[in-house]
Amino acid sequence: TPHAKGELSQLFKPDMINITTKITSAWFSLSFMFFGQLAVIPFWLGKGGGGLFSMVVALLGEFPIVLLSLFLVENKRFGRKNTMIYFSLGCAAVNLFGPFVNESGLAMMMFASRFFMKGLFGIIYPFTSEVFPTRVRSLGYGFASSMGRVGACLMPFVLFPVFYAWPSMVFVIFAICAGVCLASVLAMPFDTTHRFLDHSEATEELVPVELKSTK
Repeated sequence: TPHAKGELSQLFKPDMINITTKITSAWFSLSFMFFGQLAVIPFWLGKGGGGLFSMVVALLGEFPIVLLSLFLVENKRFGRKNTMIYFSLGCAAVNLFGPFVNESGLAMMMFASRFFMKGLFGIIYPFTSEVFPTRVRSLGYGFASSMGRVGACLMPFVLFPVFYAWPSMVFVIFAICAGVCLASVLAMPFDTTHRFLDHSEATEELVPVELKSTK
């Protein structure tokens, strides 16, 4: 019925589990690498002698992407899904070069990495809130974002032992996380850009706005 309440179990039914697992994997991997890099930046730059200025440069990568995301997220050529794909590719590529960057270029490398990570975060919020049917939208969004918090909580137990044993491997871990995010988004069955979001039936198909208006 239109007014039936959603249940968490609906996220794991055959018609929903594909979306749930993919978007949850994207949240988990993105949160792991985003907060992971934020946690180890002071140790990286302190070890390289970059100091506070280098750290500020690295963190500035989060600012220009905000305006770019606002443009790309509603652009028909990019939209939610394609933008996340491009940002995931960029993030993976930048971090794969991380082990080969010298100390003087470390801050700029992390600037670029945070540029793409912040862009991913800027897009995954609207994408997650739109990809689930209305009846389970809040549940789906809450579950996916909570799994992202789980990734952030597990991060220190994985990242810091690796960092102290082999610092360069941290870049590889971030690249793997970006790859998981990329694979998850690629496997999503549809994009939500310029599509109608159902208001009643949870099983109603998402259709383009222009098609909906002609019915």
